[in-house]
Order: sequence, then structure tokens, then C-alpha cells
Amino acid sequence: MKVFNIRRTNGLLVSCLSASILFLGGCLDQVIDPIQELDEMSSSTEKVRNRHLLADASQLLSKGESYTGIVFTVRPSKIVDRYKIVDRYKIVDRYKIVDRYEFMNVFPGFAIWVSSKYLNELLDLMEADPDVESIEAAFLVGVPRLGKRLKADQTGSVPWSVDMVGGTESWTVSGDGKGTVDIDVFVIDTGVSSVDLNIVENVDFSGTDPSASDSDGHGTHIAGIVGAKDDDYGIVGLAPGARIHNLKVFGPDGSADDSIIIQALDHVMAWKRNNPGRPAVVNLSFGVDVGTTEFTLMDDAVQELVDAGVTVVVAAGNEGVDVSMISPAHVPGAITVGSVNERRRFSPFSNFGSGLDLLAPGQDVISTSSNIFGVDLMSGTSMAAAHVSGAAALFLAEYPSGDSEYVSQSLDSRATAAGRRVPNGTTRDLLSVVVQ
Repeated sequence: MKVFNIRRTNGLLVSCLSASILFLGGCLDQVIDPIQELDEMSSSTEKVRNRHLLADASQLLSKGESYTGIVFTVRPSKIVDRYKIVDRYKIVDRYKIVDRYEFMNVFPGFAIWVSSKYLNELLDLMEADPDVESIEAAFLVGVPRLGKRLKADQTGSVPWSVDMVGGTESWTVSGDGKGTVDIDVFVIDTGVSSVDLNIVENVDFSGTDPSASDSDGHGTHIAGIVGAKDDDYGIVGLAPGARIHNLKVFGPDGSADDSIIIQALDHVMAWKRNNPGRPAVVNLSFGVDVGTTEFTLMDDAVQELVDAGVTVVVAAGNEGVDVSMISPAHVPGAITVGSVNERRRFSPFSNFGSGLDLLAPGQDVISTSSNIFGVDLMSGTSMAAAHVSGAAALFLAEYPSGDSEYVSQSLDSRATAAGRRVPNGTTRDLLSVVVQ
């Protein structure tokens, strides 16, 4: 098992020049006034995407000063010179820019902190910069929580939810003690901690735990639904023994801003480029209402993975609203999943609408606990999405050349119109992995 901590680019507050606003164009022998240079640049169209997100942007307080998080992308032709693009703003001391992350795979770009006091001034300059392609405020995403996590007493058996979708009749036959699924599944969540899982990678993007362990339980529960081993311990998942990549993005407070999640998605894209012939599934059991149907940069990153052939499964969300404004659930290329209960009735908390692709069990679901060999009972579209991720892994093990669109179409064709009391305009298709 590979365990490592992702390296962050911890920025230094640049103070090498005074507030006379001097600008270094990437080399020491070129000193330019940035205001004058940017005034000479051709004015661009609106580059600040989803400007309304600025009102609730991710904030950092340091030494009594407020910083605002922003993410920006640069033109692909400028990838080689991307550091110079950042430096032209860092050199203006009053902006107090702190580097956070560099994105190289889903798109070329950066995440930074900037002094909130001078945010608008910086945005104006960046909008006039022809090398900057788009800018967006970093926004918070939280771990979905529904009520209290409960201890369950079921061990060494097939959970009802795995049985409902046909796990005991799949090609691997969950519960026979023999099946294993050799497919890579990336769980981007609170961490994963269980000996009942085949964890092949642990990466901490939260900056809080180098081991990427799970003190919350949400990520471990998700991973167990996907691929808990078919053995005498705990419970069995839908794709037993699937290769779990544990990418921890949520810290102890249960939140992360989207730039942290984009960094994890960037990591998956790097893996895919290094392993072009290997299929992969990404499970995103979280979401946030962004107040618009327009894509965010996080949505862009998800779509880039889909376009690269990675199957991305997303929870619809638990607000009981239309999914059209939920990021990343509203990304058309992802497989968006709503929840039903044990009686196949649509869960009252589940988001709905034409953006849903499938329904799966998500209410009172039993799965692995972050305690050794323990099991927990949880509810949410998070759990529903995990069942579909397991189903996608099952399918890809049989048809490894299938791209994300083929996987989605195949799961849809195998589904049964069994969802009950489903809102108008929402699919009734319930996940099924029964061998046909």
C-alpha cells in the first residue's frame, strides 16, 4: 500500500519590493509597472465566472487579516510560462498572494489566497490579462450528513441494499466468498480506514492527516458499499475487492473548498494519463447548491475526466430540490444518482429532476465502519452513488474498454423501472447488476 502526503506549494508573502507597485515580468532585468502594462492589454469579456460566488467565497483568517480563495485558469499556450503569470501579481506586495495549488492535468491553472481588501482590484487586473482564461471564487463543499450515524449489528453477510440491486446474482456473486473485482475506484471523501477493503493508495489533500485516515466514517462507508471484500469479516460490497484509491479531501470539520477537490481530480487525471489502458471509476458523494445551472471550475474538472474516459458517479444531493443547480451533480457527463429506501420508494431527502440518471439504495444502508470490522448505518444519496460506482466497476471488469458514456448507457439499459413514488420528471430506473 502506497501512503504519502501530497506536496502543497506553500506560498510566501512576497515583500521584496515596496508598495511602489513594481512588476517583474518573470526575469530580474525587466521591471515594469503592472498597472500601466495591464492598461495596455486588450480588454476581455467577462472572465469571472459565477460572480455571485464571491459573496460566500472561501475565507482564511491569518494574523488578523482576511484572505479570499480564488481559482483561475490560464491559456493552454501559456503553460510553460504559467509561473510568470502568477508572479506578475505576487510581486505587488499589497495583494499578499499566497500560492495554494497548481493544476496541470484537468486544466492549466492555480488556486491562490489573496488579501480580501484588494480582491476586486486584483480581479480587474486579471480580467484585462490576455493570459488568464477564467477566474472563480473558491467555494466551500461539505460532507453530506443526514441525522445520526448508527451502529449496525450485521456482519459476515450481504447487506440488503447489495441484495436489492442484484449483487448476489451478479457475475462475481457477492456473498459466495470467492468474487473479486480488479478495477480501480477513486473515493474522494473523508478518507478510508478499514481492513475489509483493498486499499491501494492513500493521499491526503486536506493537509490535516498524512495517513489519509477516516475519523468521520463517511468515506469508509462509501468505500465499503463499493468494494468490501467477500470474506468472513464485516459485510460484502457490490464489487468485492475493488482497488480502492483513498483520496482524502475533507478535514476534521467536514468541509473543503472546491480547489482542494479539483486538486484530487487533477491527481486522478494524472493517473489516467499514466495508465491509459486501465478503466477507472471516481465516486463523488458530495455536492453543493451553487445557485446556477452554469458550470463551475469543479464541474469543468469532472467533465474533463469524463471526456478522458473515466466513469464519474455523483450523488444527487440531500436537499429535496431539483438537481439542476447542484455541483457537480448537474454535470451531464457524470452519472447522477438519487436515493430509494428498502421498499424502493423515492427517499424524501433525495434531490430530483431530469438530471438524475439512476436510482439506488440510499436510506438506512449498512456498510463498513472506520472501526475495525465494524459496520455502520447511514443514509443519503452518497450511499446511492456508491452502489452505482460498484456497479460501474463490475461492468468495467467485464468490458474494460468501455468509456464513461458506454458504462452509463449499459447501466441504464440494465436498470428496472422499479422506483416508486418518484417525483414527476425524474427517472424511475433502479440500478440492477443481475447477469442478463
